[in-house]
Amino acid sequence: MELALELVDEIWSSTRFTAEAMRGATDKPVLVMPMAVALPPLSRAYTRAEFGLPEDAFVFLNILDGNSSVHRKNPLAVIKAFQRAFPPGTGGVHLLFKTMNMGSAPSQWDDVLALCRDDPRVSIISEAIAREAVIGLQSVCDCFVSLHRAEGFGRNIAEAMLLEKPVIVSAFSGNTDFTNDTTAFMVGGEAIAVGAGEYAFADGQHWWDADVESAASQMRRCVEDEGERRQRALAGKHFVLAHYSPEAVGRNYLERLQQLNAASKEGA
Repeated sequence: MELALELVDEIWSSTRFTAEAMRGATDKPVLVMPMAVALPPLSRAYTRAEFGLPEDAFVFLNILDGNSSVHRKNPLAVIKAFQRAFPPGTGGVHLLFKTMNMGSAPSQWDDVLALCRDDPRVSIISEAIAREAVIGLQSVCDCFVSLHRAEGFGRNIAEAMLLEKPVIVSAFSGNTDFTNDTTAFMVGGEAIAVGAGEYAFADGQHWWDADVESAASQMRRCVEDEGERRQRALAGKHFVLAHYSPEAVGRNYLERLQQLNAASKEGA
């Protein structure tokens, strides 16, 4: 890291959260310069049937990759919140986990599987699918849920918002640049120490422990209040389009490059 930092003049960080981390490691200028979020148009309409999803249920979606830290993605909190919000036997709701690379997942995933086993309202798609199919899957679900402990940016969240889906998310880390009480359903919690072996360089680090009851409350609210759900989903889409489209991000980059060019000419 030190060598890499010596080779650059300025650091562009995608969120305030990651910028703060970088500022603790260098005296070089660190600017918040968001990355672009865009989705290619689907080549066809996707259906719930092809993903094995019920047609008559409100479907929550959670996406995680075992190679990106199951502890960080925190699926255990997702299923606990779902079952707290909608006790077994409650109809009209469904939770889908889209996973990959779970072969070496920690014991927390076994705990998730144990809770899934006796709940027919929960399903798992574990195989890798094409990028377009992932977007198609997002398009047929009703709500994206992420009770992550930390996200550098939160691209899955932003993409769901771009699809005009309501999102229920941890009120912590990179996603808070674009999720708030207007654009999302925020989940409270508290900062806790990263446990040994839960993430790389865990010593002395902290991340978020989403409150299960807060998440359950937001799940119920999202299902029951259609007007609020649509309002926040639309606000989220508009915010991402306004601030994270390739055009908007490109303008930010161009403006900064022009500033640097002008400064270099003044110093010549």
